[in-house]
Amino acid sequence: MSDLLAEGALHQDDHGHKHQMNSEFDMDSEREEANTRSPMEEYRVAYPVAAINQLPVEILSAIMVIVVDESFGAYHGPMIIPVRVFTPLVLSQVCRLWRQCAHATPQLWCSVLIHDLPDLRKKGELVCPNLRVQTAFLETCVARARALPLELILGIHKFSDDVDASLDVWRSSMGRCRSLDITCPETIWDELFSSPIELPLLEKLELSIFQDITQTPLSLNSLAMPKLKHLEIALEGISDTPDGIDWSRLSTLSIHSATFNRRLGSVLDQCPALRQLELELEVIDIDQMCNITLPFLEDFYCYIHDYDRNGVAKLVFPSFVLPRLQKLTVYAPDTYPLTKSLALMLRRSDCMLETLDIHNRCAIDNGDHFYELLMSCPALSSLTVTSAYGTDDTFASIDESLFCLIRSVDGYPAPKLDCLLLGLEVDETYVCFPSDSAVSEILNARRLHDLTTPLRDADVVIHGVDGVSRMGWFVRDGGEILRKGADDDTLQEDIDRVWRGLAP
Repeated sequence: MSDLLAEGALHQDDHGHKHQMNSEFDMDSEREEANTRSPMEEYRVAYPVAAINQLPVEILSAIMVIVVDESFGAYHGPMIIPVRVFTPLVLSQVCRLWRQCAHATPQLWCSVLIHDLPDLRKKGELVCPNLRVQTAFLETCVARARALPLELILGIHKFSDDVDASLDVWRSSMGRCRSLDITCPETIWDELFSSPIELPLLEKLELSIFQDITQTPLSLNSLAMPKLKHLEIALEGISDTPDGIDWSRLSTLSIHSATFNRRLGSVLDQCPALRQLELELEVIDIDQMCNITLPFLEDFYCYIHDYDRNGVAKLVFPSFVLPRLQKLTVYAPDTYPLTKSLALMLRRSDCMLETLDIHNRCAIDNGDHFYELLMSCPALSSLTVTSAYGTDDTFASIDESLFCLIRSVDGYPAPKLDCLLLGLEVDETYVCFPSDSAVSEILNARRLHDLTTPLRDADVVIHGVDGVSRMGWFVRDGGEILRKGADDDTLQEDIDRVWRGLAP
């Protein structure tokens, strides 16, 4: 027995000695390994890999694309904050992994902005961007985007040696563009397109060309654009629409700073495929209606700047026949009432309009015309009117105008109306607010009557001529009518929401 115990103790001592030897060997190995590590390896041991670099490459790539898209979308008109022109390049310089990921993601390099407007830096100093550096970056993007089409924005406001040195690169890159946005004076435009250029991928073109007032139309004859579908043009100082465009292919058209005349009417009549139209009219130069038929137009936005001293704005809308129109937005705060002319257009079009937004002075002063407009919209589900009232010769009372909403001579007007937004402003001190009983009766009748679609949401907000007096009535989700007076703390929030409805 004693021999066995002695043998066990000997075996235990031997095992402990071996374990000690192994531990000492491991420590020696670690010391030797530590002595042979490079500084970079030592750094990696001391500072493990950042969590973001442990993400799958696909997720890191998707995050980079979102960052680039948001920085590129920050460009809107004049520079007031620095625009991140080189965001893809910045991302690719963080580390080797990010560089490899950025270079392997062609979507990062598809959007390029080149501009000469100064950026506002941290210390309040304006710094003019370097066009040659931006042009070199464009060449890098063309290469790294591989076969993907580009989106290019050129915002150049004056000619310079840098512009002259960059023209050839800009021209050669445009053949890769699906979307092209150019803002420049006509002198640079002429240099840029002095010879024909093929744009086989181009689907969207935005132009803002400015110069001294001229009667010469802008020429796009040197641009071959077989796939162009979306055109947006701002013609500052140019009185006519451009030449050299196949209008029949367009599905979306926006024209800013335009003159509504016979030529514009003729151009619009050549756009049978249009589905969306936006017109911003500076001048109305017609003495009788045009004849413009757009058989597939669904969305029409019209902004009229003209003060309409001759009363010719009423000829604009009856010039259109729009049988598929679904949404109509009219912003004409300084013109004569357009309610009757809008009704005429809708009757001629025999369309199923669903959304109608009007910002027009005295739009509801004439109750008969307002009723006529409502009766021409049998499918209307949303109505927004922001307007001053009380100065038109035909005005009787605001109650009488509002009662048109429930006049039932030929059945309730707009029987499918479920959303009503009225923001009205008293135009004269002697004009009264609507009576509480009248508004309550109107909203209750629309809310409770057996209509195709009873009124679900409503805002009727009235401003006094002094800008202080105000009142409002509200219906939410088909519930009871809520009235608020000027002393209600939440009334201003409701008023702000109403008057944001038609912000241009």
